[in-house]
Amino acid sequence: MKEPSRSSDHLYFDWSLLSRRRTELMGFAIVWIMLFHSYHGKVRFFDGMPGLDWLGKFLTYGNMGVEIFVVLSGIGLYYSFSKNPHLKDFYLRRFTRVLIPVWIIWAPFWIWQYGKKGISLQQLLFSLTTVRLYTDGNQNIWFIALMTVCYLLFPLVYRLIYFRDTHRALRTGILIAAVIASIVAVRAFSPVFYRRCEIALTRFPIFILGVYFGSVVKSGRRASRYWLAVFCLATAIGFDVLDHGVLHGMDRRLFYALPSLSVLFLAAAAMEHFPIRPALSALRLLGEISLECYCTHVLFFDLYKQNLFLFSFVPGSWERYLALLAMAVVLARLIRLAETFFLRDGKRSVFSKKGAD
Repeated sequence: MKEPSRSSDHLYFDWSLLSRRRTELMGFAIVWIMLFHSYHGKVRFFDGMPGLDWLGKFLTYGNMGVEIFVVLSGIGLYYSFSKNPHLKDFYLRRFTRVLIPVWIIWAPFWIWQYGKKGISLQQLLFSLTTVRLYTDGNQNIWFIALMTVCYLLFPLVYRLIYFRDTHRALRTGILIAAVIASIVAVRAFSPVFYRRCEIALTRFPIFILGVYFGSVVKSGRRASRYWLAVFCLATAIGFDVLDHGVLHGMDRRLFYALPSLSVLFLAAAAMEHFPIRPALSALRLLGEISLECYCTHVLFFDLYKQNLFLFSFVPGSWERYLALLAMAVVLARLIRLAETFFLRDGKRSVFSKKGAD
């Protein structure tokens, strides 16, 4: 069969790419996040390398990989819930899939902390239920705490957006505006609570946007190649605004939506039109274990910074940091295999199409 032309005349953006390339995009997001964390370890990849400084700069914005995770999770939840809106099944699947890896990876460390009197019994219980971010501001697994609340609220968000077939975009905009107003109110009237969980609160609007995108992605609408130019322009403007440091705090986090969504759309288009198969295979592998990868990486990096157990922190050591990433990925893969064996559910992944969030 003749391979389709990949000339500029055939470039386009198909919304269904966010579904077809979802696992690879999750892999891209987790790589971006893990390399971003290197800067907290004073590792500077690509700095001072002629022609690659821009890539080092791109890595400094890897926290926007969270926005990609959240948007794709919203899309996946839409797919899942539109097929089976039974609440009991929905909550059981979601929380089983998320809590089991968290308990396997983090519970031994939390229990060790409790035994050493590092945390109280109440803090241990809050950690095991992933709500400690909201009770005392512990950010170890703040992303899991964010997604826990997103899962709880998703059926309500879904009903508010999709209870009618008309004016969905308008209702989504109103809902996002209401959430932002609520965040502003929390910041004004409960600043202590806001400071604890601002990192999570400011991601709720983009989650709602992801839920709305679910129906758009499922429709498989195709946009012209000119939209790719719009995404490139939005990416350039977004990073330029962030580079100038004119936005701070909540405003900056909310603004992340512009460049992160543009990067997401461009990455999906690049994977479709210019596929590098070894790279896509690697991203697919990481995407399938992205939840486990997140948990193992954050735990290992936390131990590394604290010089605990066998981890010895050496600021600026890219060799140690890459070894840390490799160990996190290997352990994540082993844990995923164990989950597959014990749950007998190997074809479902929290970040894959069949096990969509």
